[in-house]
Amino acid sequence: MDASPSSTTELELKRTVGLLAAVGSGTGLIVGAGVYVLIGEVAGVAGNAVWASVLLAGAVALFTGLSYAELSSMHPRAAASFLYVRDAFGGGPAYLIGTLAVFSQIVSVSAVALGFGSYMDDEFGFSIVGGALLVIGGSVLISYRGVRESTVLGSLLSLVEIVGLAIVIIAGLKYLGDENLMQLSEGTSGLFTGASLMFFAFLGFEQIANFAQEIKNPGRNVPRAILLSGGIAAGLYVLAAIASVSVLGWEALSASKGPLAEVAERAAGGWASDMLVVIALVATSSTVLIALATVTRAIYGMASSGALPKALAAVGTKRRTPWAATAAVAAVAMLVALAGDIGVVAEMANFTILLVFIAVNLSLIMLRRKQKAAERPFRIPFAVAGAPVSAVLGVGGCIFLMANVSGSAALYSVIVIACGGALYLARRRGQGAR
Repeated sequence: MDASPSSTTELELKRTVGLLAAVGSGTGLIVGAGVYVLIGEVAGVAGNAVWASVLLAGAVALFTGLSYAELSSMHPRAAASFLYVRDAFGGGPAYLIGTLAVFSQIVSVSAVALGFGSYMDDEFGFSIVGGALLVIGGSVLISYRGVRESTVLGSLLSLVEIVGLAIVIIAGLKYLGDENLMQLSEGTSGLFTGASLMFFAFLGFEQIANFAQEIKNPGRNVPRAILLSGGIAAGLYVLAAIASVSVLGWEALSASKGPLAEVAERAAGGWASDMLVVIALVATSSTVLIALATVTRAIYGMASSGALPKALAAVGTKRRTPWAATAAVAAVAMLVALAGDIGVVAEMANFTILLVFIAVNLSLIMLRRKQKAAERPFRIPFAVAGAPVSAVLGVGGCIFLMANVSGSAALYSVIVIACGGALYLARRRGQGAR
């Protein structure tokens, strides 16, 4: 801990992150636990056409990614989702969306940490929850040292994750043509359900905008980092999906507890399987590290804007990192991880972030009208009646994916919305009483 943390935002965050590090971090955020854990479940509902579910999920992510790219070029600030919605619709909706965004990101940290714990349990007999708490605690220590350390390490770890997918892709080349890649297990409805499941594997691209205040030349580099990271992840996912079903077929893939490791073992032998297990641990820990670093910046941004207590905007005088927000995120993430159920936790993250994405796409449409003269280093082409076509498709795609999320996840999310609304009203009353 720094010896003398600042109590407010008198100290600004340093711009130390270049385009390459931002792309590496974004890729590390996206190519994490999701694909290593979910590809088998997606195969169970989509059949050999799991690659098509990946493309559908990736398309929705791309539409929303374009909205984040334009908005971040206009307003390169932390707490991105909150500030975009505030500029478009005002403080009340922004507070709710900011709460949902922060909640989703923290829950994502917990879900991925539980994925790390499950691998630890399967390979070493370590408890799932214990493994989750261990990786969260270690990530906090690294994140506290500074965003540059987090992004550089995250970039290095993301290379390891990509190597794992490359092993699967290369090993599966000789099996291409062995399976009918258009075979569906549950018809087109299964294809859509698979897309909803696979969307979790694309989460992370939106968090790059939270680093905007620490990225060099943000108007240029943030949009590029968002789009490049998403494109790299989508390409890897599609190729890995095709290779996986070509090697095992959807039935065996869906029945496996470690699908990519089993693909590697069948195609290349035991050494490849052992390597994939290690890489899966690296993938999950990398995602936890970078996701924790980004959500603390979102809380810092909301606290700086007065939406959360100013104490959460405290920045260390030596390292100039948001130490108070980091401590708060770690505490909540560990608490959620105690639930121990990765499925429920992941679905909660999915539902809430889809609500956030709807609001962000609508914010872009609104700001195209409210701030016509605003400088936009990156501007989405193709608009109808002033509304970017991709943003409209993003809203529709998010609603479509939400329709395939379980009722329990939706219920938990509604409870979070209600709590966020109650906190906002209580805060407004408290400010009005002064």
